[in-house]
Amino acid sequence: MKATHLNSWIVLCLSVTALPAYGATCIEFYPAEKVGEFESGEISESSGLAISRAHPDILWTHNDSGDTARFFASGLSGQARGIINLSNGSAQDWEAMAIGPCAQSTCLFIGDVGDNAAERSKITFLRLNEPTPTGAGTSQIVAAQELDAVYPDEPQNSEAIAVDPLTGDILVIEKSGAAKARAYRIPAAAWASRSDEPTTMTKLEDIDFATDTLLAGQVTGIDIAPSGSELYARTYTAGFHVPLRRNANQEIIGFEAARRADAYDGEQCEAVAYDGTGLELWFTCEDNNDPIAMASCRVVRDDETGETTTIEQAGCGCNTSQSPLLFVLVVMTWLYRFGSRRAPSES
Repeated sequence: MKATHLNSWIVLCLSVTALPAYGATCIEFYPAEKVGEFESGEISESSGLAISRAHPDILWTHNDSGDTARFFASGLSGQARGIINLSNGSAQDWEAMAIGPCAQSTCLFIGDVGDNAAERSKITFLRLNEPTPTGAGTSQIVAAQELDAVYPDEPQNSEAIAVDPLTGDILVIEKSGAAKARAYRIPAAAWASRSDEPTTMTKLEDIDFATDTLLAGQVTGIDIAPSGSELYARTYTAGFHVPLRRNANQEIIGFEAARRADAYDGEQCEAVAYDGTGLELWFTCEDNNDPIAMASCRVVRDDETGETTTIEQAGCGCNTSQSPLLFVLVVMTWLYRFGSRRAPSES
C-alpha cells in the first residue's frame, strides 16, 4: 500500500466506529484530478487499465489496436516500470484490461475484443498471473493462457471487460450506439474446460443508461467494485454506477437502474479501474500527453446495513479522539476479510 495513500486515508477523518468493516462500496466519488502522465513514449494510446493487487504503486496498461502483444508497468503517477511481452497470443484489437481472481491467485486479463465492423468470428481473452515489474528501460517475456469466445446472438464491438471479484467470471459490455448496451458473461470455469471450440457467452439483460444521448451506450471502460455490489461504466461523455443483481451462486444475472456520475473528462479518455480498496477510481486517456487521473471516495455505503458515511477531504479538522492506528487496523481487517472471499479454483 502506498504510504502517501495511507496517510491520505488517515487525514480523511472518517470515524472508526462508522467505517464498515465488511462489504463496503464507494457509491460516490469526488471529481477526478490529474495525478500524472505516462513517462514511456511507447504508451501512445492507453486503452486498458488495471491497478495492481500484487505490487504497490503499480498500474498496468496497454495501447489500443495497432501495437504488438505487449503491455506496460507504470508507477501511479506515470513512471516507466518496464514492458511485458507475451510469448503467445496476438493483438488483433486489444481494447480492455482487468484484474481479478483466478484459482488461488490474482490474474491480469486482457480483452482482444475490439470489432468495429462487428464481424469477427470469435474474440479472445488472455490471462496471466501478475508479473513482477523489472524497471524502466527493461522488458520481459511471459506466457498467457488463451480463451476464445463467441457471442450467443451476433458479433459485437466491445471495448469494456471486467472480472467479477466474487466469482472470477468475465463481464463484457458492448459499445452501443443507443441508450442501452448489451451485456454478456463468461464463467470462470471456462478456463479449465477449454477446448478447440470457443466458449459461448451467456447473454444478460441490457444495461439501460436511461438517457437520450446517443453516446450514452458507447461504453469504453468498466470495472466492478471490489465488494462486488456494483459496476462503474464510463462512456465518452459520462460515468455511471450500475448496481449488480446476483443469483444464489453469486453469478451476475442483471443490473439495477444506472446512476449518472462524474468521469474524468480529458481528450478521449476510455479506461477506468478501481484500486484494491474500492476507495479510488483511476482513469487513463488516449490524449497526446497520456494523462492519468484518480478520484477519491466521497460516500461509502455499508452493503449489509445500507448506512452511508461521507468521507471529508483533507483539512477537515480531525477529532483527536480518533485513533489513526485503529483506523488503519479496521481498514486492513476489511481488506483481509474481502481477500478471503476467493473464487473457487477452476484450474
